[in-house]
Amino acid sequence: MMGAAQRWGLASLAGLSLLAVAAGASAQPEKKEIRITNADRVFGNFTREAATVNSGQLRVELRTLYLAEDEGGGVPDCRGPMRSNCARLNGIGQRIIGIESVRAGRIELLTSYGIAENAEIGLILPGIIESMSRDDGTSLSYSDIGELTAYGKFIQEVAEDFSVGGGLELVFPPWKGLDVKARTVTSGEGFGEPGSTTGTSTGELGMNPFLATRYEYGRVGVGAHIGYTFYTGDDVEEVLNYSLHALARGNEFYALRIELNGRMWDQFGEKWQDIALMPGIDFMVADNFLFRPTGFAGLSNTAMDWGIGFGAAYTF
Repeated sequence: MMGAAQRWGLASLAGLSLLAVAAGASAQPEKKEIRITNADRVFGNFTREAATVNSGQLRVELRTLYLAEDEGGGVPDCRGPMRSNCARLNGIGQRIIGIESVRAGRIELLTSYGIAENAEIGLILPGIIESMSRDDGTSLSYSDIGELTAYGKFIQEVAEDFSVGGGLELVFPPWKGLDVKARTVTSGEGFGEPGSTTGTSTGELGMNPFLATRYEYGRVGVGAHIGYTFYTGDDVEEVLNYSLHALARGNEFYALRIELNGRMWDQFGEKWQDIALMPGIDFMVADNFLFRPTGFAGLSNTAMDWGIGFGAAYTF
């Protein structure tokens, strides 16, 4: 398990590296102006940031993210909702009970289309592979199609280099999302109680309206978003989601990014905080093709411990 000191150390190093590269780049003589643009995008909150694909363009990205939660709790530590030293989230961000460790992999196909100069729509189709170790020494694993996300958003420039935006995400269960086998797998004592089930879908329609901002200054850009996810049924908790991010373009061939992503919700009479840092680099292989390696470091006890991801995006 990554300790708190290691997590904050990683966060500090990533932030300092980002600032150092940005400062060093601005100090070099420039043959041509290099700026942050709408083509420079974050990873975790791509659908929610105040940036869009150009009008008439189609952007397709295939990306993966591997997440791990390593804990050392056992019986009875993992049997209560307030226990420590146990895994608290599954791969789709839902609460679990009776689990010591989790390994989750996501493979996503993300498509985005610019319907106007300041508006974008898109889809995310995920596949999920997950394995868990229970506190009783047994384990389980499964894989399936995850929840389809459809979204639309717009942005509006309100001042020089400063934009605001808003949009809506709709999260649909897969075609067998209401099937008990697809939706739930026993997760230890308390199976069937709120927060004790896991799987590739909540089995309910989710809606996440959000607002976003972005400010660009030369090679550097910063942004934020806030949203609120609620569901059509009462079995899944409503979630406040938010993020902060910074982007820095080193030259025409690469850009650095770092995201602070958070979620907050009430469950079992307590507020739960899922906060993580996602640093990454975009390598421009061509004007319309890029590679996107990404890291993940949990900053709160509820968050997954660590992860690593990769994306490849092509714009038509």
